[in-house]
Amino acid sequence: MTIDFFFESKNGRIGYKHEVMPLPPNDYFSMHTHSQYELIYFVRGDATHVIEDRKYKLKPGDLILIQPLKYHFIQIDSPAPCERYIIGLDDSVLGFSFSALFDEPSDVIDLSKETETEHLFQKMNYYRKNLSDEDMEHLFPALLTELIYHLLIASRQKSVRSATVLNPVLSEAIAYINEHLLTVKNVSEIADHLFVSEGYLFQLFRKEIHQTPKKYITDKRMLLAQTMIRSGERPSEVCAKCGFSDYSVFYRSYKLFFNKAPSEEY
Repeated sequence: MTIDFFFESKNGRIGYKHEVMPLPPNDYFSMHTHSQYELIYFVRGDATHVIEDRKYKLKPGDLILIQPLKYHFIQIDSPAPCERYIIGLDDSVLGFSFSALFDEPSDVIDLSKETETEHLFQKMNYYRKNLSDEDMEHLFPALLTELIYHLLIASRQKSVRSATVLNPVLSEAIAYINEHLLTVKNVSEIADHLFVSEGYLFQLFRKEIHQTPKKYITDKRMLLAQTMIRSGERPSEVCAKCGFSDYSVFYRSYKLFFNKAPSEEY
């Protein structure tokens, strides 16, 4: 894989890269989640994007909008050259709510007939090539704001890419977890609710999203905790809200997950 252009703000809350993969291996990408929004503009390739319990066959010009805490990964369907632009951002980093701009956020929007979109991404490459990190620190939020408002206009005439559901039981399990993220006690609670065995649920998660149910829950709780701490809540209060009964366990888990202590988020 070649990353032609890359930029990340000093606080790590805005990031951008342009990836060109001549012959990407099928197993290169792993399922993951994060506390930021992610925008992916797909230029070319033969790939499917999996988001939670849904998968989308991608076409050139597709824009993928991934909301915080959503598990996702790109699945390479054949070793054809693959190219995409990726932007990550915190919801409030630009001074307005990104999510509020879109009345009904869609996972994948077809923008193949909207020629200005790729031009705006190419503009980011141009400035990244010719400006210093310090200059980009000042300019990139403005470029990103322009792109987002362009996407808002383009989305009004959007064509939404249809999805295929991976498995109906998985969908129910994910819906239950997301609804009870801070209160669910264990995997058996989910299995009992769905009238299936823990073993079946474990195998289903591993097969479809390459993750165990327990780690799926823990990762989402940790990312939610990070968001709460960054918004000003005390780590000790966040610990209890996110389902941890002991602060020392929460502290160790947080440091292992983010490679820094909760207090370092301020």
